[in-house]
Amino acid sequence: MQGNQVAEFSGHQGRVNSVSFSPNSEYLATGSDDKTARLWRVESLEQLLGRGYDWLKDYLATHPEAAARLKRR
Repeated sequence: MQGNQVAEFSGHQGRVNSVSFSPNSEYLATGSDDKTARLWRVESLEQLLGRGYDWLKDYLATHPEAAARLKRR
C-alpha cells in the first residue's frame, strides 16, 4: 500500500481524529476536534449528516439498545 490520497471529504473545521466504515463499506463516520460527527456516503463523497457531539451523548444515554451495547464492551 502506497498511502496515496484517493478522496477528500470536506466539511470538518478541525482535525479529524476518528474514522469508521459501516459493515457494508457504503458509509463512513468521522469525528473531529471541531466537536462534530459526520456521516458520509463513500461512493459519492456526499455528506448525509453533520451534528455536534451533544446529540450523540444524549442518544447514547437514553436509547436502551445503545446503552446495552456500551455495557457489553
